[in-house]
Amino acid sequence: KSISEKIYGRVNDVLRRNGFVNYFFRKVTTASWLEDNPIYQYLYWRRIKGLIKKWAYFPPVVLVGITNICNSRCRICPIEKHPLPKGIMTVELFERIIKECHAMGVQKIILSGGEPLLDQTLVDKIILSKKIAPEIRVVMFTNGSLLTADIARKLVESGLDEITISFDGTNEKSYEYIRRNLDYQKVAANIRTLREIRDKINVFKKPFIRMDMVSLETNKDNHNAFIRETEAMADL
Repeated sequence: KSISEKIYGRVNDVLRRNGFVNYFFRKVTTASWLEDNPIYQYLYWRRIKGLIKKWAYFPPVVLVGITNICNSRCRICPIEKHPLPKGIMTVELFERIIKECHAMGVQKIILSGGEPLLDQTLVDKIILSKKIAPEIRVVMFTNGSLLTADIARKLVESGLDEITISFDGTNEKSYEYIRRNLDYQKVAANIRTLREIRDKINVFKKPFIRMDMVSLETNKDNHNAFIRETEAMADL
């Protein structure tokens, strides 16, 4: 990587991890006095054109659907209506994908599905990806229902960079209405366990723990409650 790319990557990492810095940065960079500045405009569009040229052939982020099997029946997800046969990606195919991503300069891969924790080779795949392409950031999405203490420890030790947990609700009623077949209290406890294990055995606080909520009619008035509820469980 060039020096400018390393600097950009470091700044982006700080912005992603620090909510206050991110807020301040966006306030400054979207201010009208800066947007109208010709020097800023020149540098901004130079950067945009550079990214377009760099990523015109291959994307910087690749979503890898390692399984289309799921243990939940969420109201917001159409996976059960998908025509593809159910299954789990083989380690051999996954290895081919990672090698290609490595060769093409991909910056991040996202392991998704389905529910990735149903894949018994998930940890092996994460370890393999870090062995082949340690520079690629590995992120996974999960509903957190299968996140036992044993699995949490293995994920922390695997080298996983970030885990995003879909948690659509601030109480049992709103959560379990959307995420059918899942238990609100159990998933919340699983997330707390993950953070406790991570903070205990990984000095770099990896993986970064993120919690997402899809805004629906049933929970749209609970955004602030969601933040209060999850701030002790996640980093963001």
